[in-house]
Amino acid sequence: MKIIEQYIYAIGKYLPYNSRKDIKKELYASLLDEIEATYGENPTQKELEAAITAYGTPRQVANRYKENNLVISSGYTDLFFFISKIIVFALSIAFTIIFLIGLFEGEVTPNRIIVMIAQTLAQILGASLSAIGWVALGFIILTRLNKDYDIDLEDDWTPKELADIHIGPEGESKIESGISIFFILIFIVIINTMPFLPTIAENAFGISGLLGHNLNIDLFKIYLIPLSLLWFGEIIYHIFNLLYGTQTKRMVLYDLLIEVLSAGLLLRMVFDATLYLNYTSIIGFRAIILLIAIIGFIETIAKAIKFIKFYIIKS
Repeated sequence: MKIIEQYIYAIGKYLPYNSRKDIKKELYASLLDEIEATYGENPTQKELEAAITAYGTPRQVANRYKENNLVISSGYTDLFFFISKIIVFALSIAFTIIFLIGLFEGEVTPNRIIVMIAQTLAQILGASLSAIGWVALGFIILTRLNKDYDIDLEDDWTPKELADIHIGPEGESKIESGISIFFILIFIVIINTMPFLPTIAENAFGISGLLGHNLNIDLFKIYLIPLSLLWFGEIIYHIFNLLYGTQTKRMVLYDLLIEVLSAGLLLRMVFDATLYLNYTSIIGFRAIILLIAIIGFIETIAKAIKFIKFYIIKS
């Protein structure tokens, strides 16, 4: 029953990532049993839609399976987390902008950058906790005053909306996406403000006598431009994963495109002889870039297979 699979898939994006698969299996079996008991073994499309409507909107069903909703009623949790996400996102943007402005107001040194990053993280964390704390206090009071009240952000939802859902692979963990966004952004800032870091690493490794070349930093700075754009592309992908929780066909294609372009650019860097000075062997950043490119191509093949499996074979 395709509409049931689409319904369970829609519920899945609101479920905790770690227990999502088990809950979806339980939901699927439970819903099928209920439909069979009410409408028999061969229900019509209208009967299926009626059963789904009675079961609840995807958010409502997901809330029944979420834990730790005792302090704030499940009827308020969707709105609470929605407001909390806006707060964290807005504060992160604000303090990141302040960080980038402050970065170019003084001398750019490794120690100064590390201190500024630590301060920015502390400011984002402190401001977010303070703001969310006050919001949580408000929702706790609402829970005590009216525990049974339910604010449904999908109150106009109908089963007909399921027709547009294409069942695809599960999205990544939202926690992993959040961590990825943070570290990719920090890496972009550091490598673009201190492109001489590879030279420092080469000088340290050069003591071993195994170093087979040096990176051409001037040319490396040019390669940093498209590399940074692709890294920003990865950030956009993770932002969409945070927003939707599941992967759409466009997201999978977009992610696949970023992987192909990244692996292709890295391979171009491997074969660009002018990027390496005093060349005697591959040992050095050329070997590192080659290894990353190989891993990238493997990931690209894996994602391409997944795309074919979910969006071509199953279509």
